Amino acid sequence: TYKRKIILAIYLASLLFAQEQINITSKISPVLKSVIIPGWGEYTLKKQVRGNFFLTTEIIGVALTVISFVKSDNIATSYQAFAAEFANVTSSGKDYQFWVDIGNYDSKNDYNEEHLRWREIENIYPENAEWNWQWTNDKKRKKFENLRIKSDQFKLIGKFVIGGIILNHIV
Repeated sequence: TYKRKIILAIYLASLLFAQEQINITSKISPVLKSVIIPGWGEYTLKKQVRGNFFLTTEIIGVALTVISFVKSDNIATSYQAFAAEFANVTSSGKDYQFWVDIGNYDSKNDYNEEHLRWREIENIYPENAEWNWQWTNDKKRKKFENLRIKSDQFKLIGKFVIGGIILNHIV
């Protein structure tokens, strides 16, 4: 899906430049054109520098978004493999909260015991092998947690860049 978005952005940009070359006139207002594709309205008004700025910003924003989400997914795959190797985790079918929990506790037993003390029975993991984990040492658990946080940070960067893309369409 990310590759399709990049290809679509390049295709739309090429359409903008093609329109300028063959002088296609349109009844769409420049404001609406800029909302659809930033810079398009500026090109229509013969404001090439401004059009280039908005279009370039859009392309960079889309590229940064794709890069951020792909990097986040790659790191998530890495930390899940790391947990499988050093905490004996079965990674399939696990939700986000599970990955947070295994980064904060050395084992499922440690997690369950603490949540029993807090009387949070609904948060206890079941007593079966599917939900077990036991880190080989604290250093490995901390490395895992750092990878998970790094993945979250890249995902958050991608979301902020999406906000910038939306702002670029509004401006």
